[in-house]
Amino acid sequence: MPIAGLVLRLVRSDSDVAPLIAAVSALRGVSVGPACDQCLPLVLEADDQASFDAAWRELAALPGVAMVELAFADFSDLELQADYEPLRRERPFLGGDDGPA
Repeated sequence: MPIAGLVLRLVRSDSDVAPLIAAVSALRGVSVGPACDQCLPLVLEADDQASFDAAWRELAALPGVAMVELAFADFSDLELQADYEPLRRERPFLGGDDGPA
């Protein structure tokens, strides 16, 4: 069972985050912590990797969420599935000695 501590970074500091907290709390396997500034900490527990990825995408798509940050993850009780495609995000190359010229 994947378990992760996540932080939702909010688009702006809004004194009324109750609608967002209600939407996040309605998701299966999510426990929400107290909001502070532009952050909403939470714990996500999922049955398997695919449902974890789906919940991550759902959190990231919520109105008012700028990004989802991973603070902690435990996937130790999962076995790697041969047909699993991991969640990927393309990152732009920022330059330096290790990248393309």
